[in-house]
Amino acid sequence: ALPAVLLIGYFAIGAVVYFIVSVKKGFYRDFEIENRSSTWVTSRPLRNYFVWLMRPAWIVIEKTGVPPNALTTVSVFLTINASLCIGFGRFALGGLLYVIASICDYFDGRIAREHRLATKSGELLDSVLDRYSDGIVYIGLAWFYRDSWVLLAVMTAMLGTGLISYIRAKAESLTIKLNEGLMQRPERVLILGTGVALSPIVEAILDPLNPRSEEHTSELQSPNTI
Repeated sequence: ALPAVLLIGYFAIGAVVYFIVSVKKGFYRDFEIENRSSTWVTSRPLRNYFVWLMRPAWIVIEKTGVPPNALTTVSVFLTINASLCIGFGRFALGGLLYVIASICDYFDGRIAREHRLATKSGELLDSVLDRYSDGIVYIGLAWFYRDSWVLLAVMTAMLGTGLISYIRAKAESLTIKLNEGLMQRPERVLILGTGVALSPIVEAILDPLNPRSEEHTSELQSPNTI
């Protein structure tokens, strides 16, 4: 559960520092993020806190001049590794990798917009790879729960994720605006990523004797060795 603990620690310590800085200098505001639609899951204060928390990484990325497509590629690579970790029962590590991959995906779009590198082909590539990334994570979950009733819930969530993107694309083709609504990609990443990453801690509290991971199960079933 170390990756989950590190994730909690980073955001918790960041929240304390953010609160102290906000009391002294006022709350941080990012006008680009505030102009986007928000829900009760990803409210504007929470989005502003997230952008503030990512500023150190943002400064490094800007100074190194990493192109947006490179960050998109890194995001997909991390998502594939996250899916593999999840499929083999390493939920904490898989969830952490998925969160980091989603952060890279956030950075690539922001760099493209702020440095005027955005193109229609790049936007299309980013959108397509986002759909693949969503599906890849669910494939890992489906593999792990292949012998459980949870597989049905995973497949239902995967279907819903695909339909959200399709409905929005269809609405835009019919000139119907769907800029608001629950379970957009930030909400899905927040719920799925943090849920998977923190699940080992929750499981250890609720059911400490249940050997969930395949590695743990194989260790219990193997004979004792000297």
